[in-house]
Amino acid sequence: MSYSCVSPDIPAAPALFMEAQQSILLQGKPETPYFAIGGSGYSMTQNKAVPMTWRFWTSPTNRVIAPQTWTYLRVELANDLDFNTSVIATQDFPIIYPGTSDEYFGGTFPLSELNKLTKENWYVAKLSTSDDEELALCPFYVIGGV
Repeated sequence: MSYSCVSPDIPAAPALFMEAQQSILLQGKPETPYFAIGGSGYSMTQNKAVPMTWRFWTSPTNRVIAPQTWTYLRVELANDLDFNTSVIATQDFPIIYPGTSDEYFGGTFPLSELNKLTKENWYVAKLSTSDDEELALCPFYVIGGV
């Protein structure tokens, strides 16, 4: 994977963004990086749709699906912590196979939404449920395009 328009000088994230950070559900892991490059850190790119899935287990060791009452998960990217007025990009991820042992939430965050973000700027990504429960907040810095 190559990156274009990468600035060598990434400014520090706004302190409030870092203080608000919760969970890593939006940073992913190396095999499913989500927004963070390689599944770690805070740098993200544009110009590429991002497939995303979440499964909720009853415990990390037994890998049994814990059924959820939500109908979708929503990811929003904003340039401020006030998500009522500052959302730039958003996508809903529906529940797939609800109530079964294969239940998960998933879909693709489209590049048309990601490309609404401005490179060389910090954003906060929020993962929330269909009943407005906040599951994660994570800051990301847009370094450029893929």
